[in-house]
Amino acid sequence: MRKRQKGGTNWFFILIVLVVGGFVGYKWFMNVTTKMIREQTPKNLAAHQAKVVKERKEMALRKGGVHHQGVTVYPGVVTVSNKRQKNGTDTRSKYLTILLTVRHDAITDVNAPLEKRLIQYREWSRAETTLTDDRGNRYQRKAASSMLIKESPSSDQLTPGASVRIEMVFDAPRDRDFQWLKLSLPAANVSRSGTIEVTIPASKVTW
Repeated sequence: MRKRQKGGTNWFFILIVLVVGGFVGYKWFMNVTTKMIREQTPKNLAAHQAKVVKERKEMALRKGGVHHQGVTVYPGVVTVSNKRQKNGTDTRSKYLTILLTVRHDAITDVNAPLEKRLIQYREWSRAETTLTDDRGNRYQRKAASSMLIKESPSSDQLTPGASVRIEMVFDAPRDRDFQWLKLSLPAANVSRSGTIEVTIPASKVTW
């Protein structure tokens, strides 16, 4: 009887050791796994964000525009024509009209409050807008921004993915003997630093 009791006691202690060992091993495994995930997540996230930024820059280039610090700016229709008067007649002077799209393409944290993901937007004035060509000519802007479409609930803010389309009117080139036009805009108007420069090839201008 004593031998059976001793054997039963041994098995009981063995069972306890196995349970405790298994629990300790599980905790160790979970700690190591969690640590690895935490170490790898920032790297994976950074790689993913870099890939997204690269794709958005390439998309902007395909549209003839630029992706500047999370803001995509590209020209749509660019035309040279006589400016229409209110009575429908043409003036003698020709003007160059650029239909510009400005889009909030910055990567934002979807869990962050909306106000922290907004871009503060302010229209560009005539003094802030510069249009030049490859020959060194500078074209004066004739009117303030004319906002055509705004995909955002506020007139001075852009939500993620929202865009605004602006019509800008300038003096037209005297002839077609130019290679490109360059539109320069201060990035501060879209809460960014530096200058946004959009190059418009002569082939994109409709006469």
